[in-house]
Amino acid sequence: MMLSRFVCPRQPLARSVLLRARSYSDRPGKFNILFCGTDDFSVASLKAVLAEKDLWNQVHIVTPPEQKHGRRGSQIFVPPLMTFAKENGLPSSIYTKPETSQNTDLSRGKLRGFTLRQDLLNSKKSSGSFLRQDRLNSNTSSPSSFSEPEAEPTESSSPSASPSTSEYFSALPSWCLSPHANNLIITSSFGHILPDSFLRPFPTKHRLNVHPSLLPKYRGAAPIQWAIANGDRETGVTVQSLAERMQGVDTGEILGQVKDIPIAMNAKYQDMYDTLAVEGGRVLADVLRDIHENKETRIPQSEIDIEEDGQTPPRFAPKVTPEMARITWRSQSALTIDRLHRGIGHQFPVWGSHEGIRIQFLDPVCIPLESVPLALRKHPRRQDYNPGKAWLDLSPSSNGSRMIIACVSHGIDLYTNPWITTRAQGNS
Repeated sequence: MMLSRFVCPRQPLARSVLLRARSYSDRPGKFNILFCGTDDFSVASLKAVLAEKDLWNQVHIVTPPEQKHGRRGSQIFVPPLMTFAKENGLPSSIYTKPETSQNTDLSRGKLRGFTLRQDLLNSKKSSGSFLRQDRLNSNTSSPSSFSEPEAEPTESSSPSASPSTSEYFSALPSWCLSPHANNLIITSSFGHILPDSFLRPFPTKHRLNVHPSLLPKYRGAAPIQWAIANGDRETGVTVQSLAERMQGVDTGEILGQVKDIPIAMNAKYQDMYDTLAVEGGRVLADVLRDIHENKETRIPQSEIDIEEDGQTPPRFAPKVTPEMARITWRSQSALTIDRLHRGIGHQFPVWGSHEGIRIQFLDPVCIPLESVPLALRKHPRRQDYNPGKAWLDLSPSSNGSRMIIACVSHGIDLYTNPWITTRAQGNS
C-alpha cells in the first residue's frame, strides 16, 4: 500500500544552508512532554513518541478516570492508556471534567452556557479537584488536598473570569505549572476539549493533536466512523496544532499528514482504527523531530483545497448517538445502511422499529439483486416490495435461515437473527 506524506517544500541551496546553520543554533533542548489520551489509538501515538528517546527529557501522562458502563454500571472501563502507563512505570494524572449545566445547540454543533453548578461546587469542596495525581511509586499527599477549580466561563464572561492555570494543573508535576520553551503538549484521542488556561504553560508551537482524518475534512469527535458511513474511498491522519477554544474544534494549523489510506468496500471501524493508529504515531514522530530541528512547516487549514464534490464547509464528524443508528427505510438504500453499520455498529447497532418495537440488526450485509431468491425477484406484485418489508429465507443457500429486507435499491442480508427489545425492557 502506497501512502503519501506531507513533505516540506525545498529551499534554494544557499538559503537552505543558512537556515540549517541557524536551526542548529536555535534548536531547543529535549522536550518535557505532557501526553493526553485515552484509548489504543493514543497508546500507538505514545509508543511512537517514546521510541524517539533523543527528543524528550520526560513524559507525563494524563487520562480520563475509570468509568462505569453497561446496565446499572455493572462494568468498568479502564482507559488503555492508563493501563499502559502503569505497566511501563510512567507518571500519570487523571483528568476529571467538572460537572456542568449545559444548553446545547446540536444543529450548530456548539455548546452554550457552559457553567459549573454552584451546589455541586460547594458539595465537593472537601473531595478534591478534577485533576488528581495517580500516585505511581509516589508518597505525595492525597487527592483531597488539591484545590477545587472555579467555574468555566460562559460565552459572555470576560477573560479575567477564567480559572487560573494553577487550578487546572494543581496535580501535575511542577514543570507543567509555568511556561518553558521546552514544554510540549500532545493530545491523541483524548475525548475532552482542554481549557485555554490548561494550554498556556506550553508555547503555541508546542501544542499538538493527532486527528484521524484529512483535515479540514471531518472535524469533530468521530472522523473514522463518518468517513466509512459516508462511503469515502480514502482517508488519512493529521497532526495539527491545538487551537484555542474560540477558534473552533480541529481548526489548527497542519504540521503533517498521511494521505491516500484506502477504505476497503467492506472495511469496518476497527479495521481503519488500527491502520490510522499506526500511521498517526509515525507522522507524529516525524513532526516532533521537525519541531526539534526548527524545520517544521505549518499550513493553515483555510489554504487547503478541499475536493468534496463542491460541498463547503468541510463535513463535520459529530459524536455518534443511538438515534443516528436508526434506519429510515424509505430514504436509505441497502448500501447506505451497510456503510452505516460498518461505521458506527460497534457503538450502536443499526435499528428500525415496527409497531413500537425496536429491532436491532447485529450483522447486516448488503447483497446484490442476483443473490435474492428467485421467488422474490419474480414476485408478480410490485407493491409487495415496499422498503422495510421482510421475508424469512429458509432455502439451503441461506446457510440455515436469514431475513431479507427490501430497501430503496436492493436488500439487506441478515446472516444472524435480529433481536428485539420492547419498551417495557427499556427500548435500548
